Amino acid sequence: MKRTLMTLLLVATSFAGAAATPFDRLFPSVRVITRAGDFRAGEAYGAYQYRLTPSTTFDVSYQLRLTTAQQVARIQTVTFSVLPQGPDVSALKAAPRRVTAQLFATVAQQCFGMRSERVPALQAWVQRTATSGDMASNSVQFGPVKLAFERTQSSGAGYYDLSYTFGRDGSPGSASWAAYCTFF
Repeated sequence: MKRTLMTLLLVATSFAGAAATPFDRLFPSVRVITRAGDFRAGEAYGAYQYRLTPSTTFDVSYQLRLTTAQQVARIQTVTFSVLPQGPDVSALKAAPRRVTAQLFATVAQQCFGMRSERVPALQAWVQRTATSGDMASNSVQFGPVKLAFERTQSSGAGYYDLSYTFGRDGSPGSASWAAYCTFF
């Protein structure tokens, strides 16, 4: 009986301690380029600009799939689009690569409930995919978090796009997915 009560107490405490994180809080000290949502369609999108040096910026755009059954729209999946700087450049330079790896670790933890001990593996995977110049697609799983990668190139201008999609099974805000993000 004691074990059952202790287990229930731990589950209730861990669930109560996890609060929703507004998605914008994951991007401190950045410039918002755009942000919009269509709640009837369950979608939202936006873009942020990071200032790496006084003269160098780095843009990250995102597309969200939302669960809108609750009062606040909860994020079900996130797809980030990261562009290497310049045409015919297929890999990210060191500074944007570090920003991307850190951002993705934060998103995986705050929005999808990934445990902190998985952060080094996720960041190493992001570093590898962002430096490889080949056209590629790959998907991995870090605990409950599913992460898919695809590198494409535009047919005309030669710009590469690195696309990363985060998701997981379940419903954001449930006991098994207690750490989640909201669109607001």
